[in-house]
Amino acid sequence: MSRSELSKALEKVIKEYNETFGLLSTKDGALLELSAMMLAVQHYEKSNYKVKPIISDQVKKKTKKGTRIAFTPKWGTRGIPKNHSWWEIQRDNVKYEIHMNAPVWDGITGRTGVYVLDVAVIKNEAITIDDNSYNGITGFDNNDVITFMEAKSFPIYPMLVAHFLGIVHEVKPWAMNGKTPNRFLKDSHFDPTLVSRGFPKANVCNILKSLSKRKIKVRVIHNFEAYVQRGNLGKIKRSSVLARDKSSVWLEKPWW
Repeated sequence: MSRSELSKALEKVIKEYNETFGLLSTKDGALLELSAMMLAVQHYEKSNYKVKPIISDQVKKKTKKGTRIAFTPKWGTRGIPKNHSWWEIQRDNVKYEIHMNAPVWDGITGRTGVYVLDVAVIKNEAITIDDNSYNGITGFDNNDVITFMEAKSFPIYPMLVAHFLGIVHEVKPWAMNGKTPNRFLKDSHFDPTLVSRGFPKANVCNILKSLSKRKIKVRVIHNFEAYVQRGNLGKIKRSSVLARDKSSVWLEKPWW
């Protein structure tokens, strides 16, 4: 799937929400991150959340007069997330935010270091916190981060699975021991998720099959580029591919 096809598919999706993109990144990886962000939006919308794009005042100030204000996500690791664009999701009195490239303090001590997550679901109105002892490193408090998604623009291979599990261990260690937080499922959240291109090879399939037996609560979405290309990322009626499946962390049969 070429970059132009991915850009075209994303533009079609965003138009369903009566929005327009700012300048799209030219990198495949960044476009897949944006696709992951829209997958999270789709998941919550299927879970009866109202979804709304939020554009920061900083983005509005940079917009030239006479042009439409565009949805401009945070494309890189640097900067403050709320100086860009994100999604607000709400169901009844429960409200969260979905950010791209969100810096988050670790889940072990809470102030050891910051990791930048491709897509993160954050508590509403959470702010990034500085730690002066680390030269001004800033990130969302780990307790304000509900779940996250990592997007990789290449096929899944064994060391990528290990890399992803390492991120899960450092950011949301509960998912490694299977102890789901209170209200997590009630509020229809998805487990930490890896989305990637292509179909896993046999060795990777065996590794993925073992994760459920080990009580690890993650989700792996392969062939994600095909899902986007075939128009499945928009407002479709099928169930969310991010929903937890107790028997498997991934969809073994063709699903896209």
